[in-house]
Amino acid sequence: MTDDTDQDSYEPYCSRRSDNEQRWSFVRAHLADEHETLLDVGCAEGYFTHAAAEYGLDAIGVESDEARVESARRDHGDVDGASFEQHTVTPETVADLPATDVTLLLTVQHHWVGAFGVEAATEMLRSVATKTDRLFYEPPGSRFLTPDRPIDPDDSVQRYREYLGDVFGESITVLDVAMFSHVNEGEWVDRRDPLFVADTTSV
Repeated sequence: MTDDTDQDSYEPYCSRRSDNEQRWSFVRAHLADEHETLLDVGCAEGYFTHAAAEYGLDAIGVESDEARVESARRDHGDVDGASFEQHTVTPETVADLPATDVTLLLTVQHHWVGAFGVEAATEMLRSVATKTDRLFYEPPGSRFLTPDRPIDPDDSVQRYREYLGDVFGESITVLDVAMFSHVNEGEWVDRRDPLFVADTTSV
């Protein structure tokens, strides 16, 4: 999820990632038979929304960037079960997100931290968790919440597991976590991010 809207310099976000198929395989392995609906927050061009709809879920992708929403609708709008909405998530609008069985929050929260601060972004995470039964949460493995708190990716699982514990206490259960390479070129060559699967039915 970026602010790139200049069509001359527009580059699909998903094309910069080297791990989309691996991450979707991980997500898919943690979907249950009772899961019917999915929300993809910050869906960019809709890779995961499309994959979830093809899997058989009613999938909604929300994205603030108009160009990316248009791209998602153009490329995936004819897929049964996939829909895309332009929606800027803020502390005031996060409660407007729909309730779904599954929610993807993949490399999104740190944008909220940058825009609104750690405390507000944490409350936004709480709000998202109240609307879903299974949360897939992916923070940046190269820093702990803010750019001025760099961490070794090897330490990120423990640091963010502790953060989730501080935020939710025993109301969530981390079911699994895996590390994925973020991108294969540019400024994030060596970045690896943890992807958590959490049962949030008790939040």
